[in-house]
Amino acid sequence: MKCHRAVWLASYGRDHTLSEQERAALEAHLGSCPACRQRQAAYSRLVNALSAQQEPEPAADLLQKAIRQAQETVVESSPANGRTAQRVRLALALVVLVVLVGTRLPQAFGQSVLQKMEAAVGQARTMHVVSWEFLMTEEEARNHTWHDGKTPVRTETWVTHDAISGRDDLMGPYLWNATGYLHYDPTERKMKYLQFAGREVSLKDTIERSFNPVAEMKSAVTPGTYLSLHNFADAVWQGRKVHKLQIASGPDKPKAGEEVPTTQEPGRTPPPGAAPRMRRTFWIDRETNLPVHAEYEKEIQGRWVVQTRSDYDYNLQTPARLFDPEAIRKDAEAHAARRH
Repeated sequence: MKCHRAVWLASYGRDHTLSEQERAALEAHLGSCPACRQRQAAYSRLVNALSAQQEPEPAADLLQKAIRQAQETVVESSPANGRTAQRVRLALALVVLVVLVGTRLPQAFGQSVLQKMEAAVGQARTMHVVSWEFLMTEEEARNHTWHDGKTPVRTETWVTHDAISGRDDLMGPYLWNATGYLHYDPTERKMKYLQFAGREVSLKDTIERSFNPVAEMKSAVTPGTYLSLHNFADAVWQGRKVHKLQIASGPDKPKAGEEVPTTQEPGRTPPPGAAPRMRRTFWIDRETNLPVHAEYEKEIQGRWVVQTRSDYDYNLQTPARLFDPEAIRKDAEAHAARRH
């Protein structure tokens, strides 16, 4: 494992649950890399010290003292000279500054970012999504349990305002257009159009939800459950400057400015067997207001478990072949032949 990958996993693991393979690989790297081990220990001490602080309004000189202390701390564990030490001192000073003023930005700003994201996605011409889904087994779904170490299923979806085309590792390609849902029927071993009846599975509604990034969260929340918005400090994702927003469900009414209106009536007792708590985190490009990455999690057995990770692209030219029924038919039959 490369050092940059270890740094990413260590940071990601503070707010998310790593898989058994990821955790084992990170521990192995830390065991063999003194530099990463020292960096991890220094960061842990800093975070633990800051976490122990109460949250009153800071004194006027508190920020300066914290920055000065961070700089002095790094001098002790960094080379005395050189640009590396200067960069590390500056980075830690900025970390302290962000934590002291709050890793969550004002919620009014978060609502503004959310509204801009919804508007930008709604105006997009096309959407391309690549997702990695960690699927539950029937036993896990029945007993509400989860086992780590799953191999994710890759899915790829193209959405226009007229049709949806996609494929996954298990079922192969499909096309959903005005004619119907074209897919390979493994029972009959042939391609066929499946006609859906009912508003809940209409093509129009599915496309509208696809171009509304929080619609699924709004419609899935159970009675008695609220949705709250958390706006975290801006970040960088794969070289892009992004806003980071999280929408989470829960039984408690959110604070002023944090609530996300839902299609369900909040404040009622959830029915037996209600869905578990869930949350979706968005990484939103600061220039386009379009999401570039999202992660969907559920709370299972008292811990948050990643269910889906998705990468997004918008307004790309759609490959004509993916919306050609005959081409989809050939690809699906070839996929089925390989699986049989």
